[in-house]
Amino acid sequence: MTSPVKDKGVAKSLEAKLTTRPDANDLVDRNILKDDPSTALSPNLQAAKQALVFHQTQDKLQSRLERRPEKQNLFDRNILHDSKAAPQLLAAQECLERARLADSLGHKLERRPEPDDLVERGVLKGNPTDGHGTAAALQDAQAQLEKAMATDKLHHKLERRPEPSDLVERGVLRGDPTDEHSTAAALQDAQAQLEKAMATDKLHHKLERRPEPNDLVERGVLKNDPTHGPAGALQDAQAHLEKAMTADKLHHKLERRPEPNDLVERGVLKNDPTHGPAGALQDAQAHLEKAMATDALRQKLKDRPSAEDLEKILHGP
Repeated sequence: MTSPVKDKGVAKSLEAKLTTRPDANDLVDRNILKDDPSTALSPNLQAAKQALVFHQTQDKLQSRLERRPEKQNLFDRNILHDSKAAPQLLAAQECLERARLADSLGHKLERRPEPDDLVERGVLKGNPTDGHGTAAALQDAQAQLEKAMATDKLHHKLERRPEPSDLVERGVLRGDPTDEHSTAAALQDAQAQLEKAMATDKLHHKLERRPEPNDLVERGVLKNDPTHGPAGALQDAQAHLEKAMTADKLHHKLERRPEPNDLVERGVLKNDPTHGPAGALQDAQAHLEKAMATDALRQKLKDRPSAEDLEKILHGP
């Protein structure tokens, strides 16, 4: 059985420790407690929750380990350095390599051409120093767009281009290029030049033999002497005007022409053309009737008595 004095000492010590113990939130932050005791789960549920979090973390770590790059890939991406130097010298070696690259880059920048030279050589599309040039990323996009548009335009033209046989028929190609026996391109050009020279020579000969303007006027080919009359354009306008006037005059006459029934009544037409025979048959019929009338008149003229017979009839025997 403990003495009252000892119990009092234990109580004071316990009270002092209780006053200095940390809060529950501090223990949670220091990962001593897993959850706030005020909202904590039962020990069995806490253990199950910890096991679940552990397995999730384990699965996540395993997935990342499976997707981690190979060592050679890290070398290629300059994350790991394939160097046999000691780790203590590796930092100094990296600083030396970086200084060497910076010095090389400085020399290249000093020797790089001016923007105007790049524009003249077609490397840059616009001068970046004038404030109006297109940014590099936009220049690439613009160049790709122009190239795609040109390609699309070329495809459309290729789809619509005529067949070789059509070009041969139109005289663009001299021979079918699909025919292995056709003339080569160089020979085709020479042949075309020869034919052109022959046609030019033939034209010169025809020009030398062409008639004078006065002869053409006398023959009615030209309306006026081109050396004194109006120019060709005026002649064409005059001819069109005369043709239009003639057409207008013809329309007026057609409007005033009589009806077919009137022509039949006046004896101009033998029959109504809307019911009778065609014009060609009417002409043949008219010629036939005229010929028959002429033949009958001639017969009567042959049968008429002579002047002596008429005198005897008048004066008696």
